[in-house]
Amino acid sequence: MLKPYDKFERISQDNLRDKPSRVERTPADKEWIEAFCSAADPYNAALVRFMFETAARIGQAVALEPHDLRPAENKVRVKAQKGHPLKWITVSPEMMDEMLALPARRPKNRKTGKFMKPRVFGYGSSTGYNGRWKTICTVRAKNV
Repeated sequence: MLKPYDKFERISQDNLRDKPSRVERTPADKEWIEAFCSAADPYNAALVRFMFETAARIGQAVALEPHDLRPAENKVRVKAQKGHPLKWITVSPEMMDEMLALPARRPKNRKTGKFMKPRVFGYGSSTGYNGRWKTICTVRAKNV
C-alpha cells in the first residue's frame, strides 16, 4: 500500500521540485461568475451558475441528465461523490428555468465513439469542459 508523504516529506519534495504541491486557490465570486457568463455560451454559463448556486462539484454537475430535474419543485438530483450521498437539492426558479431552456445534448464517448445518454449541460465527463472554459477565459481577458 502506498503511503502519502507526511508534512516534512512533502516540503522536502516541494523544495526539490522548486514548486509547491499545494497551490493556493481563490474561489470565484459573483463578479467573476458574471464576467465569465458574459463571454460564455448558454450551456457553460448555466453550468458555472449552477455550480456557484449549489456548491456542486464539476463531476456532479456534468453528470446531470434531464430526468434529474423536477421543475415543479425546483429540485435537482445530484449524484453521490466524495463522501456526499446522492441527494435532491433545491435551486432557484431562475436556475431551473435556465437549465430547462437548454436542449439536452448527447455527448460522444471519445474512447468508444458511441453517444452517451442526454446530459443537461452537454458534457460527458468531468474534464470535458476544460478546453472550452480556457477559451472562454481567454476571450474574456482580451475583451477587458
